[in-house]
Amino acid sequence: MLPIALAVGGLLIFRTGIQPSLSAYYYTGMKNVFVGTLCAIGVFLFSYRGYSKKDNIAANIAAFCAIGTALFPTALAENATAIAEIIGKPVFWLEAIAIIAFGISWFVKGEGILEDENRLAYTR
Repeated sequence: MLPIALAVGGLLIFRTGIQPSLSAYYYTGMKNVFVGTLCAIGVFLFSYRGYSKKDNIAANIAAFCAIGTALFPTALAENATAIAEIIGKPVFWLEAIAIIAFGISWFVKGEGILEDENRLAYTR
């Protein structure tokens, strides 16, 4: 939802247009939404305790990376606008698709959307 919120907020509120990447929103009026959301995700991931030690380590690494991305975004290239106009901003859309696909797969894996057909067979 973050890519959609950044794109829609940037277009409707600040009239900035779609940026070449998610980190580029750091340099627009959507900076607070970008930083706040990534920091919140980082805090939630850090507080998550998985089913095993591997889950806990992976969540802590992801939390560190989310907060690091929020506090140290990529530098805005001076020629980013010209390049983005030529190639049509595919990086933003590829990032957005990847994040949404990961979210959907997380819900499916955690049986938040679909349950296993043989659930009783696994609990016996």
